[in-house]
Amino acid sequence: MFYPIGFRNPSHKIFPEESYNIDASWEHQFNGTDASFKLTPYLRQTKNELTTVLLDAKTSFVSGINVGHKNVKGLELAFSKGDIARDGWYTQLGYTYTFARVTFDKFQNGTNINTALNNAIARYNAYTSFCATNPSDARCNTTFGTPATTSTGTVGAPCFTAKGAPDPACAAGSVANPYWNMPVQSFFDPGGRYPVYNTYSGGLRGTGSNQSYIPPHVLTLIANYKRGPWNFTPTAQFQGGAQYGRPLQVVGVDPAAGCSALNAATTTNGDPRYPGTQAGSPYNAATCGGSIVIPDPFVKHFDNYGQFTEPNKLGVNLTVSYDLNKQSTLRVDFVNVVAQCFGGTPVPWNPGGRAGCNFGGGTYGSNFYNPGDTLQPGFNYPYAPTFGNVFQSVTGAQANPFELYATLNIKF
Repeated sequence: MFYPIGFRNPSHKIFPEESYNIDASWEHQFNGTDASFKLTPYLRQTKNELTTVLLDAKTSFVSGINVGHKNVKGLELAFSKGDIARDGWYTQLGYTYTFARVTFDKFQNGTNINTALNNAIARYNAYTSFCATNPSDARCNTTFGTPATTSTGTVGAPCFTAKGAPDPACAAGSVANPYWNMPVQSFFDPGGRYPVYNTYSGGLRGTGSNQSYIPPHVLTLIANYKRGPWNFTPTAQFQGGAQYGRPLQVVGVDPAAGCSALNAATTTNGDPRYPGTQAGSPYNAATCGGSIVIPDPFVKHFDNYGQFTEPNKLGVNLTVSYDLNKQSTLRVDFVNVVAQCFGGTPVPWNPGGRAGCNFGGGTYGSNFYNPGDTLQPGFNYPYAPTFGNVFQSVTGAQANPFELYATLNIKF
């Protein structure tokens, strides 16, 4: 786990994060009114930024490594009007905008957190015709400068035999390479600025978190109307702009691991698993013995961190209370009077309604099927709705149903 990034001992030091924070506030009371606001821009710079490393998925046993430095900047606005202890309206509004990015530092062996990711992309590129004709292109070599190869260490070819050997001549019985005519893919910039995730992709499918833990927009509104023994308290919460998506979310068949031909007499013409007609027979997916990470076919490239925007979440509640006397109060809570998800990136895996609020990695069938096969709906997309309190969700994963609570408080 740690050896490829330069650690050569069973243990390694984890340095504490060091943060430098700057903020300034402007507070103002409007003349002749009970309204005021506070505006606070802020900046946070962190070095030795930690990322979690999952050591054992079954037990959720984790470690950590220092991967880079983080820049967080934003603005907070607080507004209030009225006096909650008096009859009439009282309003308090809070809004926070946050923009956060992390830049990766080099490990002691010269690599960084993107190295394994880029080497996985280079492996995919080795299957393309571009790298066969442009071997000196940086995208056709690993980050260590060695030529990228297939999973078995061979060069790419337009066809592979049933045992996985490259077959440039595409002899009868060899299967067509489904990635041969696909575009070569670019690497992730080692010095780029990326959305803040808890963990980042390694070299395998599904590694890394699926969602940033910092939503850009958070707004909370609390109001109260008091008239004698009556209190009416509406509240609203809004969150928007949370990002999700990870680079190595999709895998496809690996022709270098061996695939039998679906039918030696057929061609790839009209086969949706291929970008067009090419030499060789289409593969029989049931016989393929391996997989490699491939681009997301819905965006035509490896997903960026934060490739997609989560739907906005809005929740509205209402509390009504009545003082029966000095010792007792009757209170009724109307929870989730409004609970909606809306907006975000329009994607085919969003079912809409209360279920389309938060998305995680799906069980995608990719190109592991044969023409004419019917996939169950849950296997059609690389991402899927999540439910309940998921590990990387910054909010509830679904819009919860309406709830009603009644409480009688008695003081003795």
